[in-house]
Amino acid sequence: FNVLNKMDDQKKNWLVFYNRGLYSGASQPHKHVQLVPIQNVETGTVSFPMIPILDQYAQQGATEIKEFQFKHFFTALDQDS
Repeated sequence: FNVLNKMDDQKKNWLVFYNRGLYSGASQPHKHVQLVPIQNVETGTVSFPMIPILDQYAQQGATEIKEFQFKHFFTALDQDS
């Protein structure tokens, strides 16, 4: 939870994903979590090119994104989650 608190302190929106397994799109052979800053909340600057795709699915709850060719599920969490 210390990492999550530090992420919140940075005033950015984040994409967080967990990779594991041969078909997950993982680049590392071990299980791991990756944290990618996607938008600076104060400036509105978006720095992650997949945001338009993710935004299309953000209101659907846990779902699969048809544009991704690997096993996954996606869900958006609001700031109060």
